[in-house]
Amino acid sequence: MIIIFSFIKAVVLATLLSATSTSVWGFSEQKPIVPLPKHISIAAPEIRPLVYIGENGGLAGQFVTMFEQFSVRTGINIDITVMPWGRALQQVKSGKVDALMPALFTEERANYLTFPKAPLVVFSGSVILQHRQDTREIASWDDIKDAQIVKVRSMNHGENVEQLFTDQKNSLIEVVRITDGLKMLQYQRVDFVVMDALIASSLIEELNLENTLKVIPHPEEARLINSYLAFSTSFADKYDVEKIMGLINQYNDPDKYIKQLEIYSH
Repeated sequence: MIIIFSFIKAVVLATLLSATSTSVWGFSEQKPIVPLPKHISIAAPEIRPLVYIGENGGLAGQFVTMFEQFSVRTGINIDITVMPWGRALQQVKSGKVDALMPALFTEERANYLTFPKAPLVVFSGSVILQHRQDTREIASWDDIKDAQIVKVRSMNHGENVEQLFTDQKNSLIEVVRITDGLKMLQYQRVDFVVMDALIASSLIEELNLENTLKVIPHPEEARLINSYLAFSTSFADKYDVEKIMGLINQYNDPDKYIKQLEIYSH
C-alpha cells in the first residue's frame, strides 16, 4: 500500500514539475508572463499617406492616426520619429529605437531585427508613373529604355524594377521623399517614377495630379507584399512582440490600404 501511494505521489509531482518548468523530456516550455511595455519608440521613413510630416510640422498619416487610437485605448505611449531610411534602420539595429515601420522581411534583416508573424500593412506591388505630355508610347515596362527613373531610397520594389536598371540600362535617381520625385516628374525633369501602387494612388489624388500623371502597371505586379513593424532584438528579448502586434492589429487592418486602392491608369 505504501509502495502504491509513493508511486502516485511521484507521478503527481512529475506532472506538476512538467507544467511549471522547462524540461529535457519533451514537455513544452512554459514562458513567464511578460508585462506589456509602457512605451514603444518607432522610427519610420516619410511615406505618404502612411506617415509623414504635415504642413504644420507635426506628424500625419494613417499609421499616426491608428497609433494615436492604440495609445489612448491601451495606455502604451507611442513615440514615432520620421527620419531617413538608413538612419532609421541603424537606430533600430543598435537598439536605440524599439521598432521600425514599415519594413519588408529579408533574411539579412532577420539577423538583427525581429519580425512578428502578423504584418502591419499589405502593399500591392509597384507601378511606374509617366507624365501625360510624354509622347512615348509605353505598352509595357520592357519599352522603357535609356530613361531617368526616380525611386525612394527606402523602398524595395523587387526583381521587375531591378531589371529596369540592369537589362534596360536606365538611370536610377534615388530620393528620400517620394513627393520630391513626383515634383521632378511633374516638371518633366525626369522620365518616370516607380513607387508602390497604393501610395501612387493616394498621392495622385491628394496632389490633384490626375490630369498630369498616368500609371503604367506591370502585368506581373498584381501581388500582395507584407510589410512589418520590425522590432529591435533587445526589445524583443524583453517583451512578447507577437502579443504586442496582435494588440496593435485590433486597431489596425493590414488590408485596409489594399481595399482603398484605386489606380489612375487611363
